[in-house]
Amino acid sequence: MTKEQIAAYMRVHADEIAREWVAAVYARVPAYRRIDEATLKRNMRWNVLVIAHLAATGRYPAGSRYIPTLVEMRLRYDFTIGDIIRALLLCRDLLVERIGEADARPPIRRAMERLLTDFAERFQAVQVAEERRRVDELARMQDQIKRHELERQVQQAEKLASIGQLAAGLAHEVGTPLNIISGNAEYVLMHMGESDPRRAELKGIIRETERIAGMIRRLLDFARPKPLKIERLDLNEVVRETAGVLARQAEKAGVTVELQLDAARSAAVSGDRGQLEQVFVNLALNAIQAMPDGGSLVISIRRSRRRLPDGESEPAAVVAFKDTGEGIPAKNRRLIFEPFFTTKAAGQGTGLGLAVSKRIVEDHGGEIGVTSRAGKGATFTVRLPLDRRAPHA
Repeated sequence: MTKEQIAAYMRVHADEIAREWVAAVYARVPAYRRIDEATLKRNMRWNVLVIAHLAATGRYPAGSRYIPTLVEMRLRYDFTIGDIIRALLLCRDLLVERIGEADARPPIRRAMERLLTDFAERFQAVQVAEERRRVDELARMQDQIKRHELERQVQQAEKLASIGQLAAGLAHEVGTPLNIISGNAEYVLMHMGESDPRRAELKGIIRETERIAGMIRRLLDFARPKPLKIERLDLNEVVRETAGVLARQAEKAGVTVELQLDAARSAAVSGDRGQLEQVFVNLALNAIQAMPDGGSLVISIRRSRRRLPDGESEPAAVVAFKDTGEGIPAKNRRLIFEPFFTTKAAGQGTGLGLAVSKRIVEDHGGEIGVTSRAGKGATFTVRLPLDRRAPHA
């Protein structure tokens, strides 16, 4: 048979070939079952006519978008490239078997090889273009994230500057009168008899002035961070000292404290001992205060990895404070690290403890977070980069 005779046969029997091809792909390529039979038959008939023209002339019909349409169909129906190739090979085998003439096989095979090659090349080009688009989109997203992060940092800096101005003003305007009130109260108390009922009132005045002065000091500490005194620390040791400091308060509150330390090897970090102790004491104290009816606090240390802004990761030490207290409502979770936010009763908290803790942890290159369910306790987690000289897991 000549190439023209092969093409003529395929055109005459296009409906029958399409019907048999549909049955074959339904049986052998399950992905094609996503297309209804009538639609698939129309598509397959068109495919047969294109293959006939290609077998006869070595070219696609004028104006044909055959290969782009195959690629679009693969994407629309989420076919794999293997699904399309298997379907085309089934058509090749079907045509060879149907025509049966030995001299018909080479033109059919050449036509099908051309189809397979053109489809693979076009699909590869589409994949490359899509990958470039994704890379460009990712770059845009990263630029946007960086811009938002810079904006956040600027807003945070402006907020700290405002707090610093407020703190400096308070220290000047309130500090002096407080010192005078406290000094006079202490002076009067020194000359007052032990049985004088007014002693309790004077002690109350002194106590409250000291509380206000302490709040101003904390406000100044928050607005004007102290420089870090970096040294190599063993977190196991720092956490033990924290638990020791709070042992009496925990016992008094009916809270049991359990330590789960990194027993395998020292959890070494580079940091400021005093400031990290301040963070751990604050988190442990908050946990104890969240359990007014007693409970348990588990302080654990483990090794993990933390993701960096550039997508890389680094070894990290994770210090977790898990309590069985009241938990934190979802609406408060995103606010608890904001300055002056507190759910404690008036006079019991300034709302600066967690804000200061967050700043200290971030100054150490780490991060702090919380997970909680109301009524089910809370877990505060501090992630710190492990000391580069420490043996890593």
